[in-house]
Amino acid sequence: MSISSTLLSNTPVAISPSLSQDAAITVMFFCNQNIPDPLDPLAGQELISVYAVASGDTTSLTNRVVNDVPVDAGDTFTFSAERLVLSPGDRVWAETTNAGNVSVTISYVTI
Repeated sequence: MSISSTLLSNTPVAISPSLSQDAAITVMFFCNQNIPDPLDPLAGQELISVYAVASGDTTSLTNRVVNDVPVDAGDTFTFSAERLVLSPGDRVWAETTNAGNVSVTISYVTI
């Protein structure tokens, strides 16, 4: 099993590595690094979107699998309900509201 981590941007960035063999994404953690404000619960909230992009394709509404999920400041969104199997060249991409505020770590296993 392997892991890959990166910071998200406000435009889609690849969050899974480019692999030469099939792989299954087992879990993705999206951690909002903003500091919570007890007086304003929505301050620092980030929206994340995730795309499952086939080899040779680009991010679009057609391959978006998570759409604008709110992640409160200081909170983590975990995506682990199903396994996502990628073939060589396939990638998972993600974006958030503001660049540099959300870190993502994925765990995957090659099959």
